[in-house]
Amino acid sequence: SCARFFGGWAGTWSLGNYGQQRLWVFGIKPDCTAKVSFRSSDSNDAPKSFSTRKIADGVLTVPCGNNGSCLFESHGDEVWGRYTDSNSDRNNGSFKKIQ
Repeated sequence: SCARFFGGWAGTWSLGNYGQQRLWVFGIKPDCTAKVSFRSSDSNDAPKSFSTRKIADGVLTVPCGNNGSCLFESHGDEVWGRYTDSNSDRNNGSFKKIQ
């Protein structure tokens, strides 16, 4: 199930003017650890630096924003994102596969 995240994903958050975002997921291992990059960008070029994250129970969690977390879940041909932080800020986004 973690293989569904493989590749590049482009999207925007529903609130705020954060511009285009890119989620990159490569090198997924059998234990569902993967090389991950999440950043603001309108470029479809893969980044050069990644962190290692684990996909657990179908959810990829990545630190982002103001000490918050971005949680990504695969839904068909999209990845849905949710942002949360300790100040109760929330946001949602939809990300489509980069071709």
